[in-house]
Amino acid sequence: MEVELFIHGVPNGEGFWGKEDDRNYFGTFYDHSTDEVKFLIQNRASKGKLYCYYNYLVYKTVGSQTPNVVAYDGRDGSYFGLSLRLDAYCKDVMNMYRILDTIYNIYVCGSLLKMEKSKLKYTFSDFANVETKLKTIEAETIKLIQNGFYADSFMPLDGFATGSGNASVFNLYELTTADAMQVMKQSGKIMVSPYYPTMREKKIQQQHDSQIENLRQQCDREKSELKASLTPLKAQVSALQQEVSLRDKTVNQLQKDLQSAGQNKHVGQLVATLKDPVSELSRVLRAIVPGANSSQMASSQPSLLKKVSVLVPFVNFLLLVFVVFLVLAFNEKPKPQPEKTTPTVETVTDTASQQNDEVSTYGQQTTAEGGTDVLLDEVDDTKENEHPSPFRQKEKVVNDHQQEENKK
Repeated sequence: MEVELFIHGVPNGEGFWGKEDDRNYFGTFYDHSTDEVKFLIQNRASKGKLYCYYNYLVYKTVGSQTPNVVAYDGRDGSYFGLSLRLDAYCKDVMNMYRILDTIYNIYVCGSLLKMEKSKLKYTFSDFANVETKLKTIEAETIKLIQNGFYADSFMPLDGFATGSGNASVFNLYELTTADAMQVMKQSGKIMVSPYYPTMREKKIQQQHDSQIENLRQQCDREKSELKASLTPLKAQVSALQQEVSLRDKTVNQLQKDLQSAGQNKHVGQLVATLKDPVSELSRVLRAIVPGANSSQMASSQPSLLKKVSVLVPFVNFLLLVFVVFLVLAFNEKPKPQPEKTTPTVETVTDTASQQNDEVSTYGQQTTAEGGTDVLLDEVDDTKENEHPSPFRQKEKVVNDHQQEENKK
């Protein structure tokens, strides 16, 4: 039986130690696999002869989340491989794996590869630099194979298929000798590892995957339904936003109107407080003119009555202008100015009331004595004793002249 050992990997670029006939084949293992350790068994023809290759491949240490075998210069993505080429098929797959695993842990790990922090790093840059160590590994491997198997552990490769395509995957501890032989005869390629899930774990994983897929599909359906229901809701939200905007404008306008109404109400209240005094003042001013039934006063004082009658509307107009001025002054809120003595409505009202009392006294005396001339003269004399007006002085001269004519 022919036995050949090959050692390959990426110490500083792809490296290889062994017969050059199979260099290209071992270069296919530089594939950045994420497996911890895998044991690939494959039937392959080389120079017209069928061989069975047992490949022990390391991409990362156990427990590492990502591949952590690195080259001599620290570059990621490396790997390390031990491969046996036999011209027969070994039926004891478990024992073959254990032999290669033992060689790796005793002669490779800690010597050719060392852990640096979390990385498994090559200690050399070229396999030619560790030729002595590699020959020692080859000798120990062949010795273990010779001592670790019985003669009936191997069988010819007649009837076995050449391996190509994807390999069947099995957990090392679940794979039986019969199952392994059947797969190798049918497909010529099988991949085994103690870190692959068992059949029970695969079944549980499949169930979980199925549940996850069902949930994903359900979520997709619900998502589609929600998207469909969101379309009218978005339209409603848009309409409500427009309505809110319009109502905000209405509220702002109402607030302005309310503020204006409040100012108008305040002005109205101010005018209402002035209405009664103004009315009273107007009434008093009208009362200054005596009744039209007194023919003597009408004949003796035509000039005075006409003047008073003309003055009444004028005074009313002045009072109205004064009220408007007060309203405007109140709304504009002028800055405080030094106080000035200005006649108020109450002062005008008191003056008008005093004049009204005088006119009332004048009317009573006229009614009692049957004449107006003497009473008017007395009232005028009383008012103008201290400050007689030119008009009164002239009137007195005219009256004195008439009395002298009457005596004659």
